[in-house]
Amino acid sequence: MSAGNKRYIYVAAGTLVLLLAGVIYAWSILNAPFQTEFGWSPAALGLNFTLTMGSFCAGLITGGFLLKRLPLRAIMILAGVLVCAGFSITGMMSGNNILVLYIAYAVFCGLGIGIVYNSLISSIMGWFPDKRATVSGILMMGFGASTLVFGFIANAIMSAVGWRSMYIGIGVTMLVVFAICSFLVRPAPPPKPAPPKSESEAAAAQPNGPRDYKTSEVLRLSSFWRFYGFEVFIAAVGACVIAMARPMGMYVGIAEVTAVMLVGVSSVSNGFGRIVAGMLFDKKGSIVTMRTVGVLALLTPLLMLLSSVTNQPALFVPGIMLAGFSYGFTPVLSSGFMGKTYGMKNFPLNFSVASTFLFVASFSATVGGWLYGASGGFNAVFIFMAVLGALGIVMAETLKSV
Repeated sequence: MSAGNKRYIYVAAGTLVLLLAGVIYAWSILNAPFQTEFGWSPAALGLNFTLTMGSFCAGLITGGFLLKRLPLRAIMILAGVLVCAGFSITGMMSGNNILVLYIAYAVFCGLGIGIVYNSLISSIMGWFPDKRATVSGILMMGFGASTLVFGFIANAIMSAVGWRSMYIGIGVTMLVVFAICSFLVRPAPPPKPAPPKSESEAAAAQPNGPRDYKTSEVLRLSSFWRFYGFEVFIAAVGACVIAMARPMGMYVGIAEVTAVMLVGVSSVSNGFGRIVAGMLFDKKGSIVTMRTVGVLALLTPLLMLLSSVTNQPALFVPGIMLAGFSYGFTPVLSSGFMGKTYGMKNFPLNFSVASTFLFVASFSATVGGWLYGASGGFNAVFIFMAVLGALGIVMAETLKSV
């Protein structure tokens, strides 16, 4: 089989791995046993989501470094071991100390998933130089759609065998799948060096030619930090919903079973948003994609707030769909923008640093939990999210000339 055909096998295997890895986004479903059995507060569980995203971002950076030192297969198996350990320890904890949850689920699982996420995306994107954003969108679609696939499965398993067996089963399954798929994916070879040019040709091409920025250079550019701020504001809207989607739905009058189903709907929208973002980026560029997601992120909390104040639960449905859809845009925008603007030579590390916006954005879940506790309802949370969306739109306009 030619390399051109094999690259689609790499995409399929990578999407499967990320489909499993995206189970961390089902936190609003997976955390239910800890509220009922251990009595841990929504704020404490919201902090676990924030810590998980922090470890995920640390894993992204770690994966960028490991790609330069270890084979992709070894990296994927290492990630599987970390995730398996994290879920297994979580399934065996006594509940006497929430720090065990923070270390096992947030640190081990978050770190392992971050490592495999960056390693796979950076390795596979190189096979598609003409469709990088689209392919990254397909890969990330699996990551975003995981909640729908495994949210309901998790609920069924919890009812059948208990949450402890479910957690251990998730960990073992992920280790096995990561290990098998590590034999099916091969990183793209480095690009061949261009033939040497004469001095006059090199000078003529230099002003408009592509440039590969080192990470240290990227971190000194105002364009990077403006883009980073945009990503934080937009992703913060979705992160807040991801962490509290089920109780948000119940607050506006939706039955618990339906609220759980809507978490899955949001997950589908998340995955679909990643594909749309990749296609839109490749065809229309970064600024059109950023403006689009900015508007969608602002509409999310406005629909939810309207649903609450008018006692119309139906309005919550498009709101939660837009939450997943807009959140799905952000990682694809990150991969597309960083590769197109700062080059592919140092992409794994540049992308991992840029993706730390997910950690910063996840603090919205902690703030949202505090606002809910202080106000006794979600209306204040919806207003907070609307402010974030508006700030994202403003930040996008500062990037028109980039």
